[in-house]
This record gives sequence, C-alpha cells and structure tokens, in this order.
Amino acid sequence: MLLALLALAGAAHAGRTLRLPATMAGYFGRAFRETGVMVEGGALRVIPYAYEPSPASLERLRALSADALVDVREPIAYGKEDAIAGAIASGEMPGAVALLFTSAATPEEDSHGRVIDQAREAARLRAVPLHAIVDEGAYTERMGPDLAPRVEERRRGWSRLIAAHGIEGRFLDLAR
Repeated sequence: MLLALLALAGAAHAGRTLRLPATMAGYFGRAFRETGVMVEGGALRVIPYAYEPSPASLERLRALSADALVDVREPIAYGKEDAIAGAIASGEMPGAVALLFTSAATPEEDSHGRVIDQAREAARLRAVPLHAIVDEGAYTERMGPDLAPRVEERRRGWSRLIAAHGIEGRFLDLAR
C-alpha cells in the first residue's frame, strides 16, 4: 500500500512538472482536444503575411514563446492569399498556427480578412487552432509617444478585423 501511494505521488508530480517533446505535445493536443484536455507546449507554426519580420523580431517572438517550438515559415506576399492553405498544410502538423501581421499595415478586409478566412478553413480541416499575432513594434516606434492615440486606433482596427473573422489575436512589440 505504501509503495502504491509513493508511485501515485511520483506520477502526480511528474504530470505537473514534465513537458512533452514539441512533436508529442502537438499530437496529443490534436488527439485529445475534443475531450477538453489541453496539452501545453508543442510547436507553433508562424506564417507572416505581407510582412517580413527582422531576424531580431523573430528571436523576440521565440523568446516570448519559450514553451513552444516556433517554426517560422516563408512570408506570404500581399496578393498571394491563396498560398496560405499550402503553408498551413505543409509538413508535420503543429500544435497551433499563427498568422503574423504588422500594425504598420492598415487592416484590409479584402486582403487580411481573406487570408484569415482561408487560413481558418485550412486549420479547421486539420483540427489545428489558428491565432493572429500583430507586431506593433515598428509602427509604435515610427509614431512615437506623441502619436500614441494613432497606435491605439490602429490596434482597434486590427482587433475588429481579427474578431470579425472568428479568431483570437495578440498584440506584441517585437522591436524591443
């Protein structure tokens, strides 16, 4: 009986402290999502759209996502929205996909909204969650503190567009 209690305590501790390898976390996340079990960590596929983030910005993104393996794909060019489904489907499926935008661009329904819709459908077909990340770094630096209301106005525009297309968005300053 004592051995059984010790084994149970050890298993409980391991369950709280051990992380699955990124490939296994993504697999278990997809396999058990319908039962409500969420697996932390795993791989995050990041696909920039109409934006080429600097290597320093990508390193900051990786640092902010320390519990996940961040796989950054080639940017999808403005006007090439149809390529997003292939970027999501290629390779092993990650635990989640994130579209990376820049707030230096004005959110547009015809391009940004379209790419979100196509990405959302491709992610749905593969049972992978889709998110949006908006890098505010370059725009915030360019506007400076005197134009903070313009930065906030742009954030509201992005928030409305992202929410209207049914995904969650996160705003990050990847310049600092």
